[in-house]
Amino acid sequence: MTPDSILMDNSTTVEPDYLRLILTSRVYEIVKETPLQHATNLSIKTNNKILLKREDLHEVFSFKIRGAYNKISHLTEEERNRGVIACSADASATPTIKWQNVERLGAKVVLYGSDFDEAKAECARLIEVEKRTNIPPYDDPYVIAGQGTIAMEILRQYKTLDANAMTLSLREKRRVILDEVGLFADGAAVRIVGEETFRVCSEVVDQMINVSNDEICAAIKEVFEDTRSVLEPAGALSVAGINKYIAENKITGGCFVAITSGANMNFERLRFVAERAELGEQREALISVIIPERPGR
Repeated sequence: MTPDSILMDNSTTVEPDYLRLILTSRVYEIVKETPLQHATNLSIKTNNKILLKREDLHEVFSFKIRGAYNKISHLTEEERNRGVIACSADASATPTIKWQNVERLGAKVVLYGSDFDEAKAECARLIEVEKRTNIPPYDDPYVIAGQGTIAMEILRQYKTLDANAMTLSLREKRRVILDEVGLFADGAAVRIVGEETFRVCSEVVDQMINVSNDEICAAIKEVFEDTRSVLEPAGALSVAGINKYIAENKITGGCFVAITSGANMNFERLRFVAERAELGEQREALISVIIPERPGR
């Protein structure tokens, strides 16, 4: 089966069959099923059952290996022989620990631009110049299906019923281009979501939850207290989202699964996380006062 054949049926373009693509994924040629861990402290704190899908335990400390390998495994021999090239949502303002690990695995790393879109444009230029095969970071059926194996594992393991481009896009029912993106949760910092990703999310996502940097820091701290693992900001988004959803809807006795999707963060950033976590937990507050500067005051 060629990469394009999933979109074709008797010469008619059809939507990818993601259930079939997930069930026939080649992810498990190199990836082991990650555990679904009960977060004891978070569960007690929220009075709900919180489970963590530990994608941060992969050898590359990120879920992204699933989609990338699934895509590469479906390339033709000629496409593989040309070599592959990829850009990431955290390709430019990326923590050192991320790109050093990529180099350790034998890849050539190019840090380019101030955000993902500039890095993506440079990647497209290099594809033309070097004739390499592109491995998209998210907007590809095989990549999406590779990441989708996470959901398949969750269902098997437990059967139960600033960078907000996707939130705005689903609200507007079109792909919204952000003027700028925050880079704290660098793994999710894109100005426009993928076309195929948006189509799928429009059909299956019920609600999006926006969280602040402080709430992400609080989530990183909470996961550390439960697992002794330190997530990167983007890796803790789901935990922060669960916390906010439970608090806003006053839910008790429910069951929630958070995908802890990555643990590639520079050590120096921990100081910022520790300082802001108390704010995210609403144990501290910052108060600012504007005093007019006038003579004699």
